[in-house]
Amino acid sequence: MLLAAEWNFGDVLLLTLFLFFWVVFIWMFIAVFADILSRADLSGWTKALWIIFIVFVPFLGVLVYLIARPPGPVGRGGVTV
Repeated sequence: MLLAAEWNFGDVLLLTLFLFFWVVFIWMFIAVFADILSRADLSGWTKALWIIFIVFVPFLGVLVYLIARPPGPVGRGGVTV
């Protein structure tokens, strides 16, 4: 069992940093899924392929989507990078 005496400042800092990046990673997933599902210019099969790609290769899938996604209509909300 971990006691408070076993934690030093560096451990707490690393845990905080890890949790921060974990929350950012989850938030990126939510934003990208919302963007994929809200796009009217993508067909259903294209949306399904993007989601499958992101589910099976998470980090690479999100990065590829954010780089390679086609531009949406002007004035439409969504993920902005």
